[in-house]
Amino acid sequence: PDEAQNVPEADSAAAPSPSAEFTAEVMPQCRMTVANVSTSAAEPKKPPKRLMKLIGEAVRDFGLIEEGDQLLLGLSGGKDSLCLLHCLLELQKRAPVRFTIAGATVDPGNEMSFNPR
Repeated sequence: PDEAQNVPEADSAAAPSPSAEFTAEVMPQCRMTVANVSTSAAEPKKPPKRLMKLIGEAVRDFGLIEEGDQLLLGLSGGKDSLCLLHCLLELQKRAPVRFTIAGATVDPGNEMSFNPR
């Protein structure tokens, strides 16, 4: 017997998993991809303590993140946006408030004007 027959089919009406990636039409020539972000089994190296301290102070002093906030981080693939992503994921682990993070990239559909790599 084929084992695949014993696997139930996915319910098309079921909600996507938290890590599911989806693409939303932004403008006719642009597409924005948004994905929920979470830590994986292979933990990345932790950000420097000094940087985390400065970010924590800024978040606290200016009230940047509150309980239940949903953050959408624009990711270009560059060092600065990826560093901020890693710092926010680390902050998410130890912050006294709970918040979620999603990452977004935009592909304007014109290779000459935009290359995130």
